[in-house]
Amino acid sequence: MPIVLILDQEITRMLEKPVIIIGGGIWGSILALRLRHHHPNLRFEIYESSDRLGDGLSCSFHRSDISSEHFSWLRPYLSHQWREFAVEFPGFSKVYQDSYCLLRSQDLDLHVRRMLPEDSLFLKTSIELEEALKRGSFVIDTRPNGYFKAIGYQKSLELHLEVERGHGIKSPVTVDARVEQRDAFRFLQVLPLEENRFVVKDTRYSARPSLYEEYFEEDILNDCELRGLRVKEVISREHEFRKIPVERFVADNSQRVIRLEGFYHDLTGDVLPDALRLIERMVKTSFRYGELKEVIRNYHQERESKKRILRGLNHLLYKSSSPCSERYLYLQSLYQLPRGVREKFYAGDLEVSDIVLALLQKPLLPFLRLLPQVVLKNFGTTSPALPSRN
Repeated sequence: MPIVLILDQEITRMLEKPVIIIGGGIWGSILALRLRHHHPNLRFEIYESSDRLGDGLSCSFHRSDISSEHFSWLRPYLSHQWREFAVEFPGFSKVYQDSYCLLRSQDLDLHVRRMLPEDSLFLKTSIELEEALKRGSFVIDTRPNGYFKAIGYQKSLELHLEVERGHGIKSPVTVDARVEQRDAFRFLQVLPLEENRFVVKDTRYSARPSLYEEYFEEDILNDCELRGLRVKEVISREHEFRKIPVERFVADNSQRVIRLEGFYHDLTGDVLPDALRLIERMVKTSFRYGELKEVIRNYHQERESKKRILRGLNHLLYKSSSPCSERYLYLQSLYQLPRGVREKFYAGDLEVSDIVLALLQKPLLPFLRLLPQVVLKNFGTTSPALPSRN
């Protein structure tokens, strides 16, 4: 039988199988929503080891973090949207007339369940990669494996609280760095939901991997009490632990496996802007394995110079000689820059020209320490074949 005919038969056979998506977190859920829109006839299956989608982690973001095109289709899924937000630092505070948004994991879970056929969703179901390859035409693995060397660790605990009487919080406080700094750069985020309910998130950037969630919760409740907020009930908890890479990480996309790893804001850890950008490019192809590999390779190359700058900022947060109690000054200075620079930072789109502009600002003289990191061509690459572990 001619080789061409054999290949044609193999391609036809593979296309008869569904695409297997492992992981129903932010990446898997958004990918499913966009596939239903762009490829309604494509068969795919999602395998999620927990009993719900969305990772159990809510996403909050500035409206400017994502493009107008992406926001237009994401907007119906949002849980809350505010017209302004505030930041609070020991030496600077301001209210910004910019939109801030919240996408809660439980709401994302409901939307995806409503839109997907029942036979395409497998909750509380783990699947090994070998089995997935047998079952599907190819596999999209959205799980982080964490096989890379870390410069530091981002830890957070989010509490959904109910207070005894109205909390009086009118606008979200996206960064409150007036709290006591504990062995790390620490800040709170406060998001009002209802008259007597709100969300408080304690985030810490630490050089040590130790995680003491009970201390996080105790600190949050103490801070609420200092603000005159008497907590009646802790309705729910969301906790997150993320390794911050010290070097460039490129996942191994081979043998019919697409790994969506290494795509997130290298400093804040946020995945939403990268997820929206990359997934939209993926679904606008014919969604074949070869095309997807090319899209991901191109996206890696396109983002590298911008991610290099963020990795340089990580050196300031985790390796800086300045004490942890003073590292909030970098973020405080960021909010005194022109609006466009701040927006590009959170979107992960900083350019070298933005750093030069920052260096020209008097409040940002500490950022001179970043200059050697910016001009370096490479921070190193973690080989996917020989991953490094901490």
